[in-house]
Amino acid sequence: MQISVKSNLGDLTRRIKSYRDQIPQATAMALNSTAFDFRKEIVSNTWPKSVMARNSRFMNAALRVKNASKKALTVTIFDSLKREYLARLDSSGTKTPLGNNIAIPARDVADQVRGANGAVRKAYKPRTLLNKKGFFRQTLKSGADAILERPKKGRGPLKVWYLLEPKARIPKMFPFYETANRIVKQRLEINFRNAFRRAVITRR
Repeated sequence: MQISVKSNLGDLTRRIKSYRDQIPQATAMALNSTAFDFRKEIVSNTWPKSVMARNSRFMNAALRVKNASKKALTVTIFDSLKREYLARLDSSGTKTPLGNNIAIPARDVADQVRGANGAVRKAYKPRTLLNKKGFFRQTLKSGADAILERPKKGRGPLKVWYLLEPKARIPKMFPFYETANRIVKQRLEINFRNAFRRAVITRR
């Protein structure tokens, strides 16, 4: 998941008669400032409001900026951790398994099996559980396959750990690109004007 923002300040820069040599530097500064405005919005507002994150520091650690320069007027904002599910959270879609099924943690154990980064802990992966005593796979009355656990003392209901589905629908919940478009429209020209003003003062 990433976005690249290129300069679209042509109309504004054509109206500038002097200090044309400062335009590339000012444009690069404006792109970089806009990228960090976007990053701040994602980390502080969009991500925590869109997703129930177990690790509040995850997006701050993941989202990185590759700065523009006056010779390369493109700034890139990208997920440095390469979490493939982030793109699906933005656009929605269907997740298909590498094997026969997708193991979906049951609601009652979801917080237990997932780590701070949202990934399933090694100790609670389906194959790991099935190799432990008391865990087994069975078809429920509903027709769905599941990974279950027998109560340790032989009494009480079976505990559901995973539902095994042939595919899973991922709803759209994280407006990454919509936020990018909004911040670019709100901030890019303002940031350019400020950057150009600083560049002219510095040149003097």
